Amino acid sequence: MGAENPFLATPVLWLVASGFFLGAAFSRLTISIKNRKNPEAALNRKWVMICIYLSIAIIMGLCAILVPGPQKIKNLNLLILYVGTTIVFFFAFRFKRAFGIPFFLLFMISCIVILLFIQSITAFTGEVEIARIHVLAVNTDIMKMEVIPNGHDPVFLEMEGSSFAPVVKVIIFDDLLVFLGAKTWYRFIGMSSYRKVKSGEIAVQAGIHEFDRPDGISERLYSLFEAYEEVVPGLKSVQTDVIQKKAKESGLYSVRVQNDGGVEVILMND
Repeated sequence: MGAENPFLATPVLWLVASGFFLGAAFSRLTISIKNRKNPEAALNRKWVMICIYLSIAIIMGLCAILVPGPQKIKNLNLLILYVGTTIVFFFAFRFKRAFGIPFFLLFMISCIVILLFIQSITAFTGEVEIARIHVLAVNTDIMKMEVIPNGHDPVFLEMEGSSFAPVVKVIIFDDLLVFLGAKTWYRFIGMSSYRKVKSGEIAVQAGIHEFDRPDGISERLYSLFEAYEEVVPGLKSVQTDVIQKKAKESGLYSVRVQNDGGVEVILMND
């Protein structure tokens, strides 16, 4: 458990690397060898390098799918980024002498734009896993759970109801600070349970359990930010998130805090 590496958790870095080598391969493909002293040897070298570049591009492309997970590659913006990166690096390798300093400046600007794009993706889509919840049994209005906070011993709970909710206090920062690398601060204080009333439409709280050793920032620090929320620069919100989830027997859930605020509870073994 713990924080995921933001560069490995997104396909962006792998796609940029793949586009780099794919652009190099296309550049090599368009190079003429007619005027070389030994055209046959030059042709062999040309195709060897093309094959090497293509192989690395394919490997990086597979990493973009397999390392973050196939579900994260389904994004049209990533395709646009990949095609754009390939084109930029193609021109960078193919016409580096003809364009000289103007093209070099354009190339550097393009690289900076790509890096900023990567930073925005990793900043606003990153998350930290703060706990895992294993539902051991769900009987009539009774749940048995094992809660494993990040960095602490497991806690075994038996609570009334059919739904549970991790209770997490969060301090959310402005988007600019998130872009610059700030992450949401959290304090995982306990678990709450809910049961449906007879109508079946409304869930009411059935119980609550507070941890003896909450994970995350201290209560004093949280209270300080809560008291001066309106005057602290760069502060967006101080709040308590209670994310309700219906318990599924033998279900393993991941509790995650998003970099730009908010808490998610994700069923991992559906």
